[in-house]
Amino acid sequence: MKKTALVVGGGIGGLLAAAVLSDHCEKVTILERDLYPNTPTKRKGVPQGDSLHVLLAAGFSAMESIFPDIGQDLEENGASNVNIRDFAVDWPGFETFPQWDVGISMYTMSRPMLEHVLRKKVRAIKNIQLIEQQKVTHFVVENTRITGVETMNGETYDADVVVDASGNHKLTLNALTALNYDLPIEEKVEIDISYYTAYFKRPSQPLGDWLAYRCIAEKPKDSRGFILCPIEGDRLICTLSSRMMHKPGEGIEGFFDYLTKCRTQTGYHALKKCEMIGDIVRHGLKYSRRKYFENLSSFPDNFIPIGDVLCQLNPSYGHGMSLAALGAQHLKNIFTQGLDSFNALHDGYFSMISEDIESAWKMSVYPDLTYPDIEGVRPADLRSNLMFMKNVLDLSAVDFRVHKLLVEAISLVTHQKKLLNDPELKADFEQKMCVYMAKIAAEAGAIQ
Repeated sequence: MKKTALVVGGGIGGLLAAAVLSDHCEKVTILERDLYPNTPTKRKGVPQGDSLHVLLAAGFSAMESIFPDIGQDLEENGASNVNIRDFAVDWPGFETFPQWDVGISMYTMSRPMLEHVLRKKVRAIKNIQLIEQQKVTHFVVENTRITGVETMNGETYDADVVVDASGNHKLTLNALTALNYDLPIEEKVEIDISYYTAYFKRPSQPLGDWLAYRCIAEKPKDSRGFILCPIEGDRLICTLSSRMMHKPGEGIEGFFDYLTKCRTQTGYHALKKCEMIGDIVRHGLKYSRRKYFENLSSFPDNFIPIGDVLCQLNPSYGHGMSLAALGAQHLKNIFTQGLDSFNALHDGYFSMISEDIESAWKMSVYPDLTYPDIEGVRPADLRSNLMFMKNVLDLSAVDFRVHKLLVEAISLVTHQKKLLNDPELKADFEQKMCVYMAKIAAEAGAIQ
């Protein structure tokens, strides 16, 4: 037990990882560059914190495995536990899409509130020390290991186990270079997405037969979409997302004009009589990117990167917080499986988290690659994957079993490959592809 752990970054992934390590280390230290606010408000190190964040079912389950009463704490602080039945999604190509209860829900709340709740729980763990305003400049290395960090003010911290939850992949890459390890291959796609967020007072009457609503853009024809959710403080949060050519105009007028140009007028009609709170905030993300750490032949034994260090994805799909939570859960599972040494922590960890990332990557990046001007390598399975998923979507509108499978994949409860390997779905798709190919061949013969 007489081991020490050091976590760089006190965001969601860092807080959860520290809680996991506290069960296996005598002392855990979290170094956070920010000065935390005393209330659930945005902090400097998370500039996108005032945009919409959702906690998918898999992310909540991961947090619950670490803090079993987290759901109660979130609801006591005003979070909404939205059953998927009450989350209306406007998919392109469907006049109406069924809202079925498949036993899955998601939490909607502000990112600052979630962090505030997690910080309170972590501060209550006696062997965790949370040190604020400590910006780490680099990892300290020795032989084949990372032994600690040095901060901007020249202080050093040593530990037996180190977790990089900083969100800054350069810290990890620089340490690997200093240790003469190979660097992971990076894949990135230039999505160039902007998102605009406004808060509104939540009316006493329901806005519709739903609690949350999402309009999905008709790609590649259009990039306009939005998501509208309830959050704490009797508020609604609405985040618009689009690529540059479809960005909204200035101010509240531009915000509502954008809503009128979406495929559905639901957002506009729901919010037009609501009072806006504060100003509209804008953020953007240039790239979706991932690093294939799982393919490295060697890696420092006592070191784990988590969260955005591993990947950053289009925030419109809501994967970020859940992937960070899943990373912490996988760390917990490694210890639960009987690991008696801190050596080779990464072996099991990378194999687990890479499956989550692969599924989230294909669910978000593959649809983004349908825009012809987006820069990025088109995978060999891109077209077949998109066609298969379109067939799954069509079936999910009429088949409860398929609907449940799709919701589970979107929520990261299961991986997309479960859909791809489902015998009934494969057989249905192959049959339709045979009909499609026969039609193409017949049309080609007619032309000749």
